[in-house]
Amino acid sequence: MAIAHQTKTSNPSVTLRAVILGLALIPVNSYCIMANHLKYWSTLPTTISLIYNVIITLMVLLPVNFLIKRFLPRFALTQGEFLTIYVMLSVASAIAGHDMMQTVVPTIPDAFWFATPENEWKELFWRYLPPWLIMNDLSSLTGFYEGDSTFHIDVHFRSWLRPILWWTLFLTVLIWVMICLNMLLRRKWIERERLAYPIVQLPLEITRSDGRLFKSKMMWLGFAISGGIDLINGVHALVPSFPEIPIRHAEIGQFFTEKPWSAIGWVPVYILSFAVGLAFLMPLEMSFS
Repeated sequence: MAIAHQTKTSNPSVTLRAVILGLALIPVNSYCIMANHLKYWSTLPTTISLIYNVIITLMVLLPVNFLIKRFLPRFALTQGEFLTIYVMLSVASAIAGHDMMQTVVPTIPDAFWFATPENEWKELFWRYLPPWLIMNDLSSLTGFYEGDSTFHIDVHFRSWLRPILWWTLFLTVLIWVMICLNMLLRRKWIERERLAYPIVQLPLEITRSDGRLFKSKMMWLGFAISGGIDLINGVHALVPSFPEIPIRHAEIGQFFTEKPWSAIGWVPVYILSFAVGLAFLMPLEMSFS
């Protein structure tokens, strides 16, 4: 017990350098997430449980850490520090993602910019909107919606400052409450019911000091199959004449033609390689639920 306690205290997971590195990577990850969606209208990494931009970040850090471990082992990051960075980036990415900040920010001024005499938004609910939570300066909103301007001028900054501060406070409290709920449920779910958490298996495995995952032939076989399918279909998206592997074109809604089942509408069936992989790590009764 003494040896175990000594090992645990000599290699803490939450260290100052891990926190600093995580904080430094948060703006980069947040910018990539928003640019990926808003600028390039590409993939949405935070709409799936395994936030893959964080996994990509770890995969970039691991080779660098390998070189540091080889030549300057005293400065190499431990698995616990990598997991600290993973948690920090995952939480920050979820906040900056498609269903959080990318939805909250337009909500602040939308009620005023899109109000028209026809929809009568002004008469219907303007009076119910707290002035400290919204942005109603139309002169600043013109640049926000139409472009040809920047946030970094005095009039825009002062107009947005108050709602940004109040929404930041609200989101901070919201996230803190969610963390507290996790702490309340942790012992019951982890220690008593021993629930499986398949999402954490990948970051746990790729950050192992022995690199066991990367030595697995089965892992590389699965990676080659799933990566090959995505690569082929990606080329097809750019060059339509290139053949594709149809894993996202099954639509079963067309087979329900009679009422009430015809109301089911469009129901696509996808085969997602990451979901198949996660299903192998889930309890059987959960994967069939």
